[in-house]
Amino acid sequence: MTPQTGLISDDPSARALQSYALKSGIDSIPDLLVAARIARGMTQRDLAEYMGLKIQQIHAYESDRYQGASLSRIAWVAKALNLDIQASRGLSGGRDISSFDLDDFESFPVGEMYRRGWLGPQEGGVKHLQRNSKRLVNSFFDRPGVAHRRRYARTKQTPHEAALVAWETQLLRSACSQAQYPRFDRNLLSAGWVKGLVGLSSKRDGLRRIPQYLQSAGITLVIEPALPGMTIDAAVMRDGKRTMVIGLTLRNPREVEFWPTLLHAIAHARLHVSLGDWDTIFHENGAPAFEPFQEDADVFAREALVPSSGWAKCTSRSKPTAATIVEDAHLLGVGIAVVVGRCKSELGSLFVLRVPSANRDVAKAMSGE
Repeated sequence: MTPQTGLISDDPSARALQSYALKSGIDSIPDLLVAARIARGMTQRDLAEYMGLKIQQIHAYESDRYQGASLSRIAWVAKALNLDIQASRGLSGGRDISSFDLDDFESFPVGEMYRRGWLGPQEGGVKHLQRNSKRLVNSFFDRPGVAHRRRYARTKQTPHEAALVAWETQLLRSACSQAQYPRFDRNLLSAGWVKGLVGLSSKRDGLRRIPQYLQSAGITLVIEPALPGMTIDAAVMRDGKRTMVIGLTLRNPREVEFWPTLLHAIAHARLHVSLGDWDTIFHENGAPAFEPFQEDADVFAREALVPSSGWAKCTSRSKPTAATIVEDAHLLGVGIAVVVGRCKSELGSLFVLRVPSANRDVAKAMSGE
């Protein structure tokens, strides 16, 4: 897939997988496949949907340790998991995803892509999909430069590159198909514009107004659930000089999680993607910052939401109660969810206060429900 293959040493799931790699011979492959699925955070149903199979098929394979599976089917399962059996015997993937082999169609989540309608009309079910997978995938990725986009994935675990590339491509296709196709202007992402965006958190209909507000700077917002194997919350991507797209998975749909996620994406759009450092940056909430540019985005997002000068005046900084949080939100001119998020980031596991208004479902609020 990419030059960066093998285990990522700081990934605990990948380290656990190494215990299986110590075994020798073909007898270890069934255990390796099951361990790789678990390390990817995928259930048997996830893997089945990823490949376009029935869950009973994956259950049967694992129950009899793949005794009834052909070599080609075993190879397909390994590719679907981005598992390098021959070389490192570990999860394949790197955070810097600079090139990708689009001809290796078996590594893509063709089953889930087909189910979501990304590959066109569903004609003939699973058999049709299996007969036409390569053609359908090639048509899906028929976009200039898809294979050689420069991508970075900030994730806790080894990135599933094929799932990320498929999700990214669908978001770009979706954004470009929209009637309103704004031209991105980096200069519009000023301090005042960012403050206005965060200020929407205090408005009753603020979440519903966000897509239009982003479009004022040439940013298209697309919400698309994560694919099996993916562990990201957001991505920002550019398509040529005209388009800037922010994609959200809403894995955690609560508003308290939404604002830091969105502002991280804005930070990367302003500081990195628009300058050509990367074509796409994927972001998982809570993942460590492995590079200085990620730390820059952390600072940008934190200061955009609650500036340090304002936070120093907040009572909830030392005494986070429902009453002080409401007072500080009014003082800062932001929503309660933003202040709760800052308390959570400062106090971590010590912060257990439950504020119902900070836990609104973002998807429902955006749709006006």
